[in-house]
Amino acid sequence: MLFPPLMQIGVAILVLSKSGDCSKVKKNKRNYEDTTNQNIVPKSCKEKDILVIGAGLSGMAAARDLQDRGCKVKVYEARGQTGGRSRTEKDNLPPWDFPHDLGGTFQHGSSQANSITWLADRFDIKRAYVGGDSAYGERNSTVWIRNSDGKPYSRGIVDESFDLHDEWWKLNTKYLRQIRKKKLKIQKSLKDSSEYIFNTVMSLSRDQQALQDAHITSNFDNDFGVEHSLWPLDGIDKRDGWWWKPISGPDYYLPDGMSQVIDLLEDGDSSNEKTKSLQVNLNHVVKKIEHSKKGCTIYFYNNGDSKKLFKKKGSACIVTVPLGVLIESVESKTAGAGSIEFEPKLSIEKQLAIRNRNLSHYSFMLLQFPEPFWKDIDPGKNFWIRAIPRKNCVRDPGHVFKESEVWRDMSHSRNGKTHYILESLFGGDRYWAQDLSDKEMEELFLRGLKKYFGKKKVPKPISFKTYRWTLDEFSRGSYSGMSIVSTDQEWYDLATPESNGLYFAGEHTNYDGRSATLDGAYNTGIREAERISTSKWNIDTVSQKSMWANANAFTSGWEVSSNGKSDSHNLENRTNTVIESDPILYKQDRFTRLQLDKIDHR
Repeated sequence: MLFPPLMQIGVAILVLSKSGDCSKVKKNKRNYEDTTNQNIVPKSCKEKDILVIGAGLSGMAAARDLQDRGCKVKVYEARGQTGGRSRTEKDNLPPWDFPHDLGGTFQHGSSQANSITWLADRFDIKRAYVGGDSAYGERNSTVWIRNSDGKPYSRGIVDESFDLHDEWWKLNTKYLRQIRKKKLKIQKSLKDSSEYIFNTVMSLSRDQQALQDAHITSNFDNDFGVEHSLWPLDGIDKRDGWWWKPISGPDYYLPDGMSQVIDLLEDGDSSNEKTKSLQVNLNHVVKKIEHSKKGCTIYFYNNGDSKKLFKKKGSACIVTVPLGVLIESVESKTAGAGSIEFEPKLSIEKQLAIRNRNLSHYSFMLLQFPEPFWKDIDPGKNFWIRAIPRKNCVRDPGHVFKESEVWRDMSHSRNGKTHYILESLFGGDRYWAQDLSDKEMEELFLRGLKKYFGKKKVPKPISFKTYRWTLDEFSRGSYSGMSIVSTDQEWYDLATPESNGLYFAGEHTNYDGRSATLDGAYNTGIREAERISTSKWNIDTVSQKSMWANANAFTSGWEVSSNGKSDSHNLENRTNTVIESDPILYKQDRFTRLQLDKIDHR
């Protein structure tokens, strides 16, 4: 998360009028004509389909909300199953003949502000507690392990490390203020400030230095998925740090899989007799999107046949593909099977935002055992973190290659018949682990377990499973991250429509502090559904009430125009949206948000 200011590019194009005079056509910063006062607009979505590209959380949320409002909707998904990066698998035969997630799993925060929690409670989907924040776990249920001898740290040392970590945050903020006071133009990273603090300010024992390294690793390199050397120090005071908005409460997951939420969105509310299932076209790979003020046209392959392109026109397209696919789409040298060509090309601002963001290469490994041996050794514990030390704040890759360092018991909410542990794999720019074979990954996992629990205590596993998100041509990473050149302007540039016919959703477009989360992805789909529904060509023909928008969510949403009609959101009555705490970056009224492409937010 970051920000050396980027030059904003304004565009004015000269055209020849009928009289032969040169005059300016009004262009906004998105490089498409300002049609605010013109009558050239798309057909109503009640007459012509909205085309949603991607059947992940954001795409399915947008499609469901739009269809229930009265729009015609079609969803196009490149894979052979819905869910996107919320991937639930269930094999026909043992040992994995029960639902298990290999993608987005955790609900970070358990209050009703989390839209996945809100949906689960509303539709009676079982949730299970998995501990505190996923980066640290809960202190009572987490074991912090000394790397040198594989023994656990005492509770007193661990508690002290959390206090020292709070001090580390304060010192980083102080260091940033000093830099700003000196008006230095050089961007400093979190690694730069940490080196300064550990070398000159904080005097730590070997154990506490290792634990601070582990805290930094858990919070940034692991949980956010990007090496902290790529995190700009300038983002530390953006709200709760790097644009993040935490939701109160511990982490939960759905034992029967995130597919339950996807299925709910596909099928609709069964208590509503008028509800209809979404039309989801699987194995449809969209390769090109043409867009304009009149609507959009997509070109796609069907069911693996890449020899023939099919065409479909719509009143608008909502692109919800992952950031990794967008990166490939704007980088001609890396164009892959999932990349999409845009005509006209995406605006310079959006291309810069796409290039300047980073990707997490987070993956899960699941290892199933005949019995839960860990419960005999650490009763009541479900989260283990190995405190691997750094040298000059740089992680030693040798440790990462040797053994696992973070694992979690995921079977405690099951019926006692299945016992498996989840190991988290993390990485930076190019992720080495995803090139390992399943056997090599399993051996790495077992070495970490045996070093702590003992070789004789760890039985031969029943089965191993993983999913390689970076190698997935329709994902190219697990979720969005930051880089040293990112700026806060990019949150809006990634979310801003390119024209009346082209909109964007997905966790990477969440400018309300919930990027890289399941609820953040969901909220962006609802945001775009609301944006389209309230456009002047739809507002009088489709419902302005949403049954799928979580009024408790951290989202500034998209208010209707000031024409006397009201929508399902009353932002002034909300008490927990990010806009109340950051009125400069987060704008409440719809008119202001319509002008986001004309405002410098820095």
